Amino acid sequence: RTGPYDHYGKIADLNVRDKKSSEWREAAYEASVAKYKAFKGSGEPERLISVSDDFTLLLWHPTEGKRPIKRLTGHQLAVNHLAFSPDSR
Repeated sequence: RTGPYDHYGKIADLNVRDKKSSEWREAAYEASVAKYKAFKGSGEPERLISVSDDFTLLLWHPTEGKRPIKRLTGHQLAVNHLAFSPDSR
């Protein structure tokens, strides 16, 4: 879940600089809701990755079931960071 931010860490079309202002919070909330609605309208299920101490990752669709849909193995070290790309690259 990215909230209102794009893949550059910025909020598109937001010219308010003071993150503590109510105007910024309202704009960030509106941007977040718009991104969520655009995603939900795309037909794509929500995705979740969990990581285990045996260096495996499990891919889940938590809104569709309680079992992982894919086990991702082969990592040599612990996975500390994972990101889903908004443009699927």
